[in-house]
Amino acid sequence: MKYKHIVGSIAAAAGIALIAYALHAMHVITGAKAQVKNMSNQMSGSYVGKKIGSGMQAHARAYDTQVQIGLYTGVALVIIGAGLIFMKKRKK
Repeated sequence: MKYKHIVGSIAAAAGIALIAYALHAMHVITGAKAQVKNMSNQMSGSYVGKKIGSGMQAHARAYDTQVQIGLYTGVALVIIGAGLIFMKKRKK
């Protein structure tokens, strides 16, 4: 097995693992957002309840960007890894 194939295999495996982790994190964040929305609806009657609800929603959205970056990085690693695996050496 050539060096490019080994590096490509490692990059593709790391990309797949990163995609799986990002999808799991998205699922967890979605569940947290649903719980926060439920709690916010229960406390929405007063000014203090609205402030607490908006603060909780901001904390629930805090990791969206990081998870999306992880997902995009995983996809890029899979594409780069597959490119290295299937790249053929051209003969002159």
